[in-house]
Amino acid sequence: MCQVLEKPLFYEVIEKEKFDLVIVDIFINYCVLGIIPMLKAPSIFVTTMSAPSSLSTVFGNRLPPSFVPNTLFKYTDRMSFSERFINTVFDSLLAFMTGPLFLTKSENLYKQYLPNGNLLPGIDEIHDNSSMLFMNSHFTLNYPRPLLPDVIEVGGMHTRPPKKLPKDLDDFLSNSGKDGFIFFSLGSIVKAKNMPENYRKVFLNVFSGHPNVRLFMTHGGLLSTQESVYHGVPVLGLPLFGMKSYAQAERGGYAKMVEILDITEEKLESAILELLKTQCNYAQKAKELSKLVKDLPQTPLEKAVYWAEYVLRHKGAPHLRSAARDLIFPTHMW
Repeated sequence: MCQVLEKPLFYEVIEKEKFDLVIVDIFINYCVLGIIPMLKAPSIFVTTMSAPSSLSTVFGNRLPPSFVPNTLFKYTDRMSFSERFINTVFDSLLAFMTGPLFLTKSENLYKQYLPNGNLLPGIDEIHDNSSMLFMNSHFTLNYPRPLLPDVIEVGGMHTRPPKKLPKDLDDFLSNSGKDGFIFFSLGSIVKAKNMPENYRKVFLNVFSGHPNVRLFMTHGGLLSTQESVYHGVPVLGLPLFGMKSYAQAERGGYAKMVEILDITEEKLESAILELLKTQCNYAQKAKELSKLVKDLPQTPLEKAVYWAEYVLRHKGAPHLRSAARDLIFPTHMW
């Protein structure tokens, strides 16, 4: 993302256009923050996952490490003493490391490339003036945590009621038999053509033996988790890229995980058979969660739109900002 600072077209756009609101994907994307004061508009930060404490603390919303596990760990919200200790230490180290590793270097980058960069405010000041944080999380799927009014959960914005499929696809799926079909997707990043031949044979051999199973097999991305729960479908997860969302999904009783690097025909078949033998339990749990994520006064998308417009109506909504923004670690504790 930092490469955009080297593109002449980028500067042409921001010079010609007038912006009412700036929405920035903030996760490891600090180098573009210098653009915000140039646009002279309120800003909303967005994180594509549940925000770690190092990010929410920018808004004065430090998350208690005693019951909010870091997203890199497989801990639950009911940690043992040793887990709480590790979680607290790691959380604190991450907060200290974020500054020199990302913030300082990112600030130097935008001050180097942006016009009059030496006159632009630092990242800390830009953070302080940000109006709101949108998190791609939902308290049903991510463990409940205390949130300030300018930190908003909008997880599931991409989910929506199903639409009618094209006729050829609808006919194909309708003729799959009473036991349905399996939907297999590794997301937009993993390309099936790049899958090693030995892994491809594992899936082909197992599927050829079980043509009527009905599951959602996916790579373990957060969006896939949210979609499967929204539609009430049990899942067989193959986590990739350190994705931990399915650890919680498995504990939630609506998913089963298989480590992709250790996968064999026997392990994949065993996982599918386990889901098939107890499918009613997995499916029932998925349907229960589906009711919970839908039982809200607004859809996540409507919620995001409302609060974005709220920021515009109230000129950045400074009245929502907690005084905790002005406290530095660890003075927020006393």
